[in-house]
Amino acid sequence: MSKKQEEALRMRDLAWNLMRSQGKFEDFPGAGPHLSWEGHDLKMILRTPFGKLPTLPCDPAMAALMPESKKNLPYGLDIWDAAGKVLNIEWDRDGTIQLIKFRQGVWQNQLEALATE
Repeated sequence: MSKKQEEALRMRDLAWNLMRSQGKFEDFPGAGPHLSWEGHDLKMILRTPFGKLPTLPCDPAMAALMPESKKNLPYGLDIWDAAGKVLNIEWDRDGTIQLIKFRQGVWQNQLEALATE
């Protein structure tokens, strides 16, 4: 496992601890309830096998031009800071991990401080 993946997993675990203690279930149109947390310029959403993936409206002509996407893993975490998405990671219970996006930055220090308060 690369250092980048290790750091992304560490951020996932910190986010999970914060969301577990302070998160709330938020209803997302077309996707149902997902655990979320928002504050200090951070927003986090956890996806589990118990919630649906949101469906995006798409013109059939555009859909034909888009490459077929990979299958999502059952669990997913998205984190945004004020500038945009900084982490998108998916995993399953067998230990498979897909690191889709990870932009390192100040948000990591913010998350660490919030999760260890």
